[in-house]
Amino acid sequence: MKLLVLLFAFFSFTFNIFAQTGKVEGKVTDSKTGFALSGVSISIDGAKTITSTNIEGYFVITVDAGKKISIHLTSVGYQSKEITEIEATTGQVAHIEIVLDKETKTEE
Repeated sequence: MKLLVLLFAFFSFTFNIFAQTGKVEGKVTDSKTGFALSGVSISIDGAKTITSTNIEGYFVITVDAGKKISIHLTSVGYQSKEITEIEATTGQVAHIEIVLDKETKTEE
């Protein structure tokens, strides 16, 4: 019986270690006007997770705590951007403000 209790405690502790997550939230705005940008695609480097900003320019991504990530932002009419070295701690929210520049078109 003691062995069963010990195994249960071990596995409960182990699953809690692997389940630790944090959140990254932010707001994406236009560099010239400061207006919020909705529909900006946000992907995490090396993951299949993709999200987008809401109508007020906000987004939230759940990530593994203690692991540094890179996110890629793309939107039609704007230059794509990569933000690196973002880290969220367990149970905490990392907040970032991102400004996108309009894409310039040149004709030859």
